[in-house]
Amino acid sequence: MDFLIGPLITLIILIVLIIIIVRIIAYKSSSSSTSRLQKSLFTPKNERRGIEGERIAEKYLRKILKDDEYLLKNILLPLKNGYSTEIDNILITRKGIFCLEIKNWVGRISGDEYSEYWIQKYDDPFLHDKKRRNPYLQNEKHRIALEKKLDNQFDVFNIVLFIEIEDRSELYSPKTFALDEFIHYYRSLEDEKLTLEEVEEIRDKLDKFVATEEELYEHKKQISSRFNRH
Repeated sequence: MDFLIGPLITLIILIVLIIIIVRIIAYKSSSSSTSRLQKSLFTPKNERRGIEGERIAEKYLRKILKDDEYLLKNILLPLKNGYSTEIDNILITRKGIFCLEIKNWVGRISGDEYSEYWIQKYDDPFLHDKKRRNPYLQNEKHRIALEKKLDNQFDVFNIVLFIEIEDRSELYSPKTFALDEFIHYYRSLEDEKLTLEEVEEIRDKLDKFVATEEELYEHKKQISSRFNRH
């Protein structure tokens, strides 16, 4: 029996080690899931809605692209003042360069391209109207920064893209589209604005400005600090 004791002890040790390893892996997995859940829970509701809107927009925008055309997301362009500006999405296609500001607002939207604010109105009497900074004017700054980054060699379209617009009877902005409206508008454009070589050249110039999650997080912290947003 003594000759069995050695192998038996070795086997027990191996089993204990396997159990410890399995528990460590399970703990790390649980911690990671909890971290993701906490991150989701503590993300502001309007930000979660914005993230969901960008996911929906990406799904449909990629369907209209050809294999040699590009959709770049979360671009951080450095500015001369030392800060950066964030662009939601850039389409680079034969039809041109489209600087897209994605919004997932609900309710009735009123305003025009030159007013400082747009108003988001609700039919629900328990919800107060919201004053929003004009996304077209905000995106115009992005468009100008993007053209400068491309040495002013190419024209860039300023497009505000809503996932849907419930009521646009008081919205006066010809370059603001619901997602389905933009797709129809885009498909109506000719394919001769840019050559394939220019599409590749522009993508190569801008690809290095696509931000990582860490860079986006730091950028949002910087914005909050500059404008005292809490």
